[in-house]
Amino acid sequence: MPIPRIVGRWNKVGLNRVTRHIAPWMPGLGVVVHRGRRSGRVYQTPVNVFATEDGYVVALTYGPDAELG
Repeated sequence: MPIPRIVGRWNKVGLNRVTRHIAPWMPGLGVVVHRGRRSGRVYQTPVNVFATEDGYVVALTYGPDAELG
């Protein structure tokens, strides 16, 4: 079930700023480091990470691809 957009806004404004500092050490969390296409700015986004037999799965909780189908 995708997370409502308002929660995404709260995450961007506040929660992500805190979570990205503890995510590297918390079980089940990780940080994706990526660069903005237009701005070139570096972003650090905390994500849920799950170990599998073949590697890892990163949960997509926003957008149209977020639903499991």
